[in-house]
Amino acid sequence: MAFTIRRTPFTPRPDGFIDQAFLEDLSNRIGDDWIRLADYLNVRRIRIQALNIDRANKNPAMDVLMTWIKRMPRSANKLSILMEALSSCGRRDLSNMLMERRNDERKKSPLYSKEARLERAIRTISAYSHLIYDWHLLCQRLNISDDVIQSLQNRYNNTSNRCHRAITYWAEMSGGGCSDDVGDEVISLKKITTDEKAN
Repeated sequence: MAFTIRRTPFTPRPDGFIDQAFLEDLSNRIGDDWIRLADYLNVRRIRIQALNIDRANKNPAMDVLMTWIKRMPRSANKLSILMEALSSCGRRDLSNMLMERRNDERKKSPLYSKEARLERAIRTISAYSHLIYDWHLLCQRLNISDDVIQSLQNRYNNTSNRCHRAITYWAEMSGGGCSDDVGDEVISLKKITTDEKAN
C-alpha cells in the first residue's frame, strides 16, 4: 500500500524574487540532492523520512523548500540562508546562480543606480561637520575655481548646502554621470580632508 503525505495548500508570500515559480524552478534543479539540502535547511528528520517513502510525490525537493519557507520569519534573509544551504550540500552551482540572480535584481533597483549611489555618497560626505565648516578647504582640494566658490557662497547661505553643491559640481565635472568610481572617490574625500586638517 502506497504511503501519501497529506498536504495543506500553501502559497509562499513573495520575498524579493523568491516566489512560487522560483521555488518550483529551483526544486527541479535540485533533483536527488534534496535530502542533503533538507538537512542543511534544518527540516525535521521525520519529515524527510516521510517524503522519502511518499511514492506519489514526484518532486520531494519542492516539499522540502515549502516546508522550510513556511517556518521562516518574515524578517529572515531567506536568500542568504538558501544560498548557504545549497553550498553546504554540494550544490555550489545553484548557490552561484542565486547570487547572480540577486546581483541582477539589485542592478535593476533604483537604489543601486549610479546616480542614486553618488547622491547618497554626496549626502553622507556633506553631513560631516569638519567638511561643512571647512568647505573652502574642500573646494581647494577638489580644484574648484574661485569663481565657482564665490558663486556658491553668494547663492547658498547654509554651509551644508554649499558643501553639498560643491561636491555635486566636482562629481559632474569628473564624469559623475558615467563613472562607477565617482561614488568611491567622494567617500575618500572624508579621509583626505581629515588628514589635511590634522596637518
